Amino acid sequence: DEDLRRWLILHEMTHAWQFAAHPWLRSYMEESMKVLIDSVTRKGNTVARFAAFAGVLPAQWRVMRHVQGTMSVIEGYSNLVMNQLGRKLLPGFDRLEQAYRERSSGKSALEVLIWKLTGLDLKLQQYKRGEAFCQAVFDRHGMEVLNRVWGGPESMPRLNELGNPESWYRRISTVRPSP
Repeated sequence: DEDLRRWLILHEMTHAWQFAAHPWLRSYMEESMKVLIDSVTRKGNTVARFAAFAGVLPAQWRVMRHVQGTMSVIEGYSNLVMNQLGRKLLPGFDRLEQAYRERSSGKSALEVLIWKLTGLDLKLQQYKRGEAFCQAVFDRHGMEVLNRVWGGPESMPRLNELGNPESWYRRISTVRPSP
């Protein structure tokens, strides 16, 4: 269906904008992935690798939490834009959204099991948290304030702020926005 194709294109075009308009995002994600990969692929004897891994673990978790927060916002923001624009541009938007919600909530027991075993349910929860965060900031403060997430890594919400958008807002309100 043409509306579905356009709806998905809105989401993917938002991702393209996120990375093209904010060059720091690509390098930040690449560097974060490099830190995570390097920490588990170190070579050396077993004792040295274990000692290095034990020392790196807290730093690795810190990087992982930042990446999770950033990915949540990337997806949540794209969903917000996809829905805001879709509602305005696509005649069949309400039908698409209803079908999407029904499909998301109507999984069989086998599908639920597969999602849990593969960890996809955790990823979906993360994206829902990102979408709820973006929607809450947008509803309360508008797109201009929400767009401050793109100011740099320090402007992204922390994982605990995804569930408390006002704490993110208070934190970034003390930081001058990037031009």
